[in-house]
Amino acid sequence: MGVDYGSRYIGLAISSEDRKYAFARERIEKATRDQAIEKIAEYCRQEEAEGLVIGLPLDQNGQIGEAAAKVKEFGRQLSEVCHLPIFYEDERFTSVMVRNLSHEAHKKEKDFRQNIDQQAAQIILQTYLDRNHGKIS
Repeated sequence: MGVDYGSRYIGLAISSEDRKYAFARERIEKATRDQAIEKIAEYCRQEEAEGLVIGLPLDQNGQIGEAAAKVKEFGRQLSEVCHLPIFYEDERFTSVMVRNLSHEAHKKEKDFRQNIDQQAAQIILQTYLDRNHGKIS
């Protein structure tokens, strides 16, 4: 399962059974971190997830900054609840990619804003699957 962790929303994506394709799924409003973790854990159980790929917002120079440190802490807590392996994928520019794809598809700005989180999760997961040939390890 792919996860795009944001300050207000968390986007989720799942892969096809053969782990070749990622599909955008849910957008969770993050009331509290604990509530978000429980919602994701429930979704993991429903989808029978085998691992979580979380987007890591590295700095422009590729270093772990404050935002990435928060995501890593979130991933640690999520792993404790879900009991699944956590993998991190560089998420720099995913929002830009989603915006560009939306404009190419002639989608309205409103539709873009409503779907950016789960589409970013989809890109994060697809990038991971492509690079690792569908292996969760």
